[in-house]
Amino acid sequence: MPNIIRLFLNMCQLSPHQQSYTNRVCDPQPKILPVLDKAKSILWIATVSICCALPTSKAAQDSPMASAAAPTVYWYTVGLGHAIHTRYGHTLIRIVQKTLPRDRTYNWGMFDFSDPALPLNFFTGRLRYWLGFEHSIGWHIRFYRNYEKRPLWEDRLRLTPAQSQHFVAQVKQKSTPEHKYFWYHHFYKNCATIPRDILNNVLYGKLKQRYAAEDSGTTLRSYVRHNLNTPPFVGWFLDITMNSLLDQPLSKWDEMFYPLKLREHLQDFRALDDEGNPLDLPLLHDSRQLLRTEMPQPPLTNYALIVSSLLWGVTLSAWATRRRLFSGLALALYGLFATFFGTVMLGSWLFSTHLDLHHNANLWLFWPLDIFWLVYAGKWICGNSDERGICNRHSATRLLQLHLIAAIIYSIGNMSGWVMQDCSDVMMYLLPPFFGFGLFVYRRLRRVTSNDMNSISDS
Repeated sequence: MPNIIRLFLNMCQLSPHQQSYTNRVCDPQPKILPVLDKAKSILWIATVSICCALPTSKAAQDSPMASAAAPTVYWYTVGLGHAIHTRYGHTLIRIVQKTLPRDRTYNWGMFDFSDPALPLNFFTGRLRYWLGFEHSIGWHIRFYRNYEKRPLWEDRLRLTPAQSQHFVAQVKQKSTPEHKYFWYHHFYKNCATIPRDILNNVLYGKLKQRYAAEDSGTTLRSYVRHNLNTPPFVGWFLDITMNSLLDQPLSKWDEMFYPLKLREHLQDFRALDDEGNPLDLPLLHDSRQLLRTEMPQPPLTNYALIVSSLLWGVTLSAWATRRRLFSGLALALYGLFATFFGTVMLGSWLFSTHLDLHHNANLWLFWPLDIFWLVYAGKWICGNSDERGICNRHSATRLLQLHLIAAIIYSIGNMSGWVMQDCSDVMMYLLPPFFGFGLFVYRRLRRVTSNDMNSISDS
């Protein structure tokens, strides 16, 4: 800039003709300054004014973090929806390059919802997702506004040109046919964690370095109970079948599986220069909310309390009526309930790759062997006194004794802290009616012998 000003001053020096004119400025017949010299001076004044104004422009201020040729990366966060697969939100990435005719929006949430094997694949941990980039951001905006009616936020990543190029290179590498498919995991590999990991690599690992050391103050189980409490009973079912891995302290890094929390933590992060040094600038800027739709709140219905009330009703009715038909149906209901959960938990331990479905403490209460009670309930209702085979009164008594012992161990383990899994809802809502009904069955088994089963009143 000093060189430009110096050149301007040299060009503005008066010519001999102009000096002569200046000496004769008081001449009663003054000469007019040549038009060409005047135009030249005005041109140079305008040039210097423009050059001096450029450093104060916004583009110049952002020049260490921006370049006209560098791609621009936008981060989109989608709020919660009503359907079960939308209850955690969503993340999209948009890359704008002036050298390309159109920008691309990258979506790591593509899966085949019409696949009949979808529930089984999810259960076994072999649910295949893929990266989609066929739709523009305009298409996504219309989809979330008109169909799913979900809020949408847009943020721009403040990256240096080198960081932007690195980010784009990683995204392109993941969009190749051999890398676009991946095995989905609801907590550790989803639409939010994959772009998070890419961004962490671009930022020299500083994102994970900071947030892996910070505690979020919550657990994965709290997200399951809160976000998946709709459709009915889904959250309650998962609360029973998922193990102690959901109760470990959750770092803010792992909490970023949740897109809304991912955006919240990125808003609190500083941009970095090419050497990895933090700048006094936020990583996310030019933020705006594109769609303003109120997110659905999870229902306040306590489905565990509903099930507990039903079980208590069955138990107390069995104690009160003592009718063979009713007590037999109640025994079949308890047997079906315990068999279902016991089979699901044991089957997921043996066949699923989801580690959060293994070694579940609730297997102390629910056994696949409880299918025995379905068969024995039929004999109970029919008054069959045949004690041959394994489905007899003696076997029923021994199985019930084992259940009561296991339930006592389960209770002591939870109250003493020996069991690391949060079983508070099971302890509060399911265990008491199970104890009550178990004592009822045990008492009837001791009073009723194989010879007097036919004498039980049916009225």
